[in-house]
Amino acid sequence: MPGMSGIEVVEKLRLVPETARIPVIMVTAKEFTAQERVQLKGHVSSVMSKADFERNAFIGEVRRAFGRATAESGSGEPPTP
Repeated sequence: MPGMSGIEVVEKLRLVPETARIPVIMVTAKEFTAQERVQLKGHVSSVMSKADFERNAFIGEVRRAFGRATAESGSGEPPTP
């Protein structure tokens, strides 16, 4: 992404109360360094590779991410921005 990395975007989202709890699934062609993996831990629901991207796997990840977010909210509804 021009001007900002995906990690920077996620870090900024987590700083804003209205977007802090929105599930993020990162789909990337990039190989992450150990330091980048540490930065992402706890900030993204999952990381998927573009190289072996599968539609059904992505749908499954979206369902899992929203299922976790719904359970964490305690309201039975996914978090709203």
